Amino acid sequence: MSEIYTDLKYVKQELPDGSVNDKAGMRYTKKNNANEDVAIFVPMSEGNRHYDDIMKRVEEGTLTIEAAD
Repeated sequence: MSEIYTDLKYVKQELPDGSVNDKAGMRYTKKNNANEDVAIFVPMSEGNRHYDDIMKRVEEGTLTIEAAD
């Protein structure tokens, strides 16, 4: 079964020099065994199974990533 990425969006990170990286990582929501929402963070790292799956789906046009808040 493939992962369902709900509320997928980029995560911002403020850097020590005061600049902001608008794509420091990604976050999505999934349900745990108690049917509660849990935030999952995904690093921007090729080889990470979630990152690779997300990027594949984006390339296929079946998934979009919202901008960071």
